[in-house]
Amino acid sequence: MSYRLKDSFLYALPEQHTQKSPKDLRQAIFTDLKTIYEDKESRLGPEFTRHIEKAILLQTVDTSWKEHLTTMEHLKEGIGLRGYGQRDPLVEYKLEATDLFNDMIRRIKEETISLLFKLEFNPEQELEVEREEELRYSSTEEEMQELEEQKEAKLQPIKKEKIGRNDPCPCGSGKKFKKCHGQ
Repeated sequence: MSYRLKDSFLYALPEQHTQKSPKDLRQAIFTDLKTIYEDKESRLGPEFTRHIEKAILLQTVDTSWKEHLTTMEHLKEGIGLRGYGQRDPLVEYKLEATDLFNDMIRRIKEETISLLFKLEFNPEQELEVEREEELRYSSTEEEMQELEEQKEAKLQPIKKEKIGRNDPCPCGSGKKFKKCHGQ
């Protein structure tokens, strides 16, 4: 699967929308974005689009959750100082943790939507990948065995010979290993 991210904004406001009231502007932007997304979905297909949505959401939640846990550790380390300011550290911790969690949820939503709109797929490259896969699956048994042997040859560990200190050096200098490369 080949894809790239656009280097543009999520949505460029058309000139016709600049004179609208905030409520009408919000509705116009929502309609435009929905049209853009439906067009992308029709090009990719609904099943593939759902798959991409799930993958992006999972990736975003994963990275955001890791960041959140790190932030919570830092909060836990520094919350004790609030006691010096005549504030209850437990209450302060609960308030800040709630704010941090809500901020994480907001970031997940923003990043997911942003990535979904910025992601562009190249169908030509996907066709090339499909052709390669077809060739791989349509090859003869002999070719498949050959490929398996090549894979096995690559996966086998390289065995190093144990060279003694007084053995001749493998570089061909004629010196003992301890006097040549063993120093």
